[in-house]
Amino acid sequence: MTQTINVIAAVGVDVPLHDDPKRYITDGAIVPVPDNAYYRRCLACGDLLRKDLVNDPVPEVTAQSSLPAAAKSKEKTKPEGTDGQ
Repeated sequence: MTQTINVIAAVGVDVPLHDDPKRYITDGAIVPVPDNAYYRRCLACGDLLRKDLVNDPVPEVTAQSSLPAAAKSKEKTKPEGTDGQ
């Protein structure tokens, strides 16, 4: 008997099923799949997430600046008394 794992696609990613590439695993439902090399590669690259190991819902990615908070607080300013001369 083949072992199965429960997976869900990462947000915004559709992963084709190994045995039926016209059907997809989406981020809307947990799907039991065989524990084989194809699905392990999808897990390794981040397209699939193991749902039996993750208790939290998949966080949504939001567009934010990639600068850390400390860098954001330091604004680039001209020293006082310089007029660009």
